[in-house]
Amino acid sequence: MEINWRRFEPVIRSQKEFRAVVNDTTSLIASHRARDIVYTVKKELTKYKIHVTASEAPVVNFMPGVEPQPWEQVVASSEIFSEIFQIDYAIKSALGKDYGLNIDSVRLCYGRGLNDYVTLDEKDLRELGISPTVHGLEEFVGAHKDSVVGFTVRNYDMKEANLVFFEASLNRSLSDIRSVRAKVLASMSQKSIYAMEQHIAYGLQHYILVTVNELSDTVIKLLQVLGIDFASIYRRKLFSINEWGRVECELNEQNMMGYLRTFYSMLTSEEIFQLISVAKDSNLNFNIICTMAKLLNEVKKERLRNPQVSGKLTTVDFVLAAKIAASESGIEMPNENMIKNLGVPHEELERIEEELRRVLF
Repeated sequence: MEINWRRFEPVIRSQKEFRAVVNDTTSLIASHRARDIVYTVKKELTKYKIHVTASEAPVVNFMPGVEPQPWEQVVASSEIFSEIFQIDYAIKSALGKDYGLNIDSVRLCYGRGLNDYVTLDEKDLRELGISPTVHGLEEFVGAHKDSVVGFTVRNYDMKEANLVFFEASLNRSLSDIRSVRAKVLASMSQKSIYAMEQHIAYGLQHYILVTVNELSDTVIKLLQVLGIDFASIYRRKLFSINEWGRVECELNEQNMMGYLRTFYSMLTSEEIFQLISVAKDSNLNFNIICTMAKLLNEVKKERLRNPQVSGKLTTVDFVLAAKIAASESGIEMPNENMIKNLGVPHEELERIEEELRRVLF
């Protein structure tokens, strides 16, 4: 049974969140809030080197009016910038060349090596009336690749226990995309995981947070160029929901009724009960029952548009819907006597069957 993911979107949206693991370094969490959806992509950066030394925090952190410093000075490899630049390329590819990332925070290490450098950050440019961009950073790093030895902690977030190295955000919003933010950070709360599993002091992570009003083709395209095959993720999730739901519906008639009420709003509880009764008498499975419900839901909708025709479904409708749905699944209706016992003229049966087949196609 083919899954129409857009039909299932209200079901997905009603969930607070779900997680997907894309590969050994990349994962995604979709968080559905009251007015928007946030897609958080996380990529591990552990393949890149970091340099850790003791900082001046034992003295500086007790000075009044001075910004707290991390207890360890961590310098991340400038090679990580290639990951950030790829995000800027992806945004321009998906949204257009006028879109890109503005830098919110970064602290570069500029000099002759890890033992001989000075730091500079985005505020140094802003004081000159300049708004730094990722594209500009790429040009600068490319022109001074031997001198940009890395980048270090820009914000020491003690409350969230994060060392924030880099932050950037989309330079303008769209109708369906509220914001795109990129972050490079190391979580002090997760420090022990990296120490035990990879024997490194900190595990740097690259986050991309896409906040959208709704799931649209533009959003899917953006996630696709960011390395997230969201269509496949949705198909997998919806297929698994559908399969689990199918099992529960086949085990419990009340679940089947609840499922049909959810997706086929034109059908009354009495009509759903009659539909299931006809299906049980013919030993029809979940997928065929869903096709029956779709047929009857649509034909009832069509009939209600015509004031000269009764919108009420009859036993003939249910039996013929079962016959059509079964044939569409490649099987003959097991209980042909149901049709014979209707006592309806052949011409009338053909007319109703044709009406049902029209809404199917």
